[in-house]
Amino acid sequence: MYTSIEKAETYTLEVPRISEAKKYIVGRIRQLLTAAMGREFMEMPLYCKCCVYYVFISLVLLFAWSEELVWLNVMNVLNFANAGRLANKAVKKTSARD
Repeated sequence: MYTSIEKAETYTLEVPRISEAKKYIVGRIRQLLTAAMGREFMEMPLYCKCCVYYVFISLVLLFAWSEELVWLNVMNVLNFANAGRLANKAVKKTSARD
């Protein structure tokens, strides 16, 4: 037991500050993306950024070529063609606006 002079430390649960952590993480991600893709990419609208990501993912999937599964190769080529079509449409849309 404790004497009247000696007190036990009170335990208080410290809640993490989620908003500060979120701002820090978002800032770091934005900084890394700006360094990797350039300022022009970061100024693009969200729709154009999604199209660029879709083209990159489709290109990566295009390299997953298999001699055994022909239907998968056809689907990958069609997916890449669709990504190119959407990217071209997004570029025309934003360049007409400017």
